[in-house]
Amino acid sequence: MLGVALSTATALLVAPMPPPVTTQTHCLLAALHPTRQAFHVHKDQAQLAHVARCLQAIASLDPSTPVVVEGSSSSSSSGRSSNVASSKAAVATVDSSRAREITELLTSSLPNGGSQVNMANNVHVPSNEVEALAYCMSHCPRITDLDLTNCGVNTTMLGQLLKSCGHVERLTLTDNKATMTGETCRFLSRAMRHPKGPAGVQLRFLSLYQCGLEQADCMDLASALVRGQYNLEELQLNWNVVGDDVAIKLATMLEDSSNPKANRYNLKKLVLTRCEIGS
Repeated sequence: MLGVALSTATALLVAPMPPPVTTQTHCLLAALHPTRQAFHVHKDQAQLAHVARCLQAIASLDPSTPVVVEGSSSSSSSGRSSNVASSKAAVATVDSSRAREITELLTSSLPNGGSQVNMANNVHVPSNEVEALAYCMSHCPRITDLDLTNCGVNTTMLGQLLKSCGHVERLTLTDNKATMTGETCRFLSRAMRHPKGPAGVQLRFLSLYQCGLEQADCMDLASALVRGQYNLEELQLNWNVVGDDVAIKLATMLEDSSNPKANRYNLKKLVLTRCEIGS
């Protein structure tokens, strides 16, 4: 009976339902899991798996050619552009209105009215689900909050997502110290240094808490923030090797944002707990 209830509630979770039904479905699923974390992991995986199935459903029968979405909102001067959603899927041409319709449906049950994607503690996210999420985000600008806490974020995964989430304002990369490398940090720095580039982001909130960053990584990030992230309001670098020079550079941003005459930065909160900063 438990298995039947779980499968039925999961099916309702990804179906287009009125908000009261969705709320009751969440309550039922939460009651069927031993912990809140287990419920959220199950919910997130079910929704991402549904995204992947929908992408496969709009494909043709040839399994060797990628899905191509034409006529997206970021069209080129010729009026058309392409976005590869999955290297293992088949060919399907979807106009921009149809792409938006699909992604609005897929994100209708996400938290905060569809503005947040919370993938926290999904340590081993399959590559096809990352591709599906990137596809969704590229056509759904109302997703502005991306939480990748403890998700095994690496350069490849971050690259796929940043190319599709230039509209994201809150990016949480907390507790990815096992997979965040110097290369990953440099990639993120480039994205922040050139916010209007093809893989750029213009953030209001960034958390790199406990990501195993060294002082050179933090200096690169700080330089990128000073040059490109003028809208950033909160930065969390707790439990990384920041050092004095980086702290001074970031403090300059904080001081500038509090000066009405300068009016260059919006940084209001800087968290540097346990960052190996001298007295």
